[in-house]
Amino acid sequence: MKTPFTVRVVANFIEEIESAEKAILRNPNGFPFVYGKTLYRRFGPTKIYRFTVIYQSAGNDLYILAIAHPARRPGYWIRRRI
Repeated sequence: MKTPFTVRVVANFIEEIESAEKAILRNPNGFPFVYGKTLYRRFGPTKIYRFTVIYQSAGNDLYILAIAHPARRPGYWIRRRI
């Protein structure tokens, strides 16, 4: 049986995603586009958990479309729209 996630692991993951969000908010246009000519940008992978944050910025708004592991079901989020 798999060991359940501990509160500490979950808290560390949330902290890492919040850190990624702050970096994106500081420079939303400073990260590469995903798959070339889409409107989506990619931050990451994050330092500890190796997830990427897929987002789109529109004016002053930031929309996070996915927090995805790069080796699991890549592109599953591609049809999401804001």
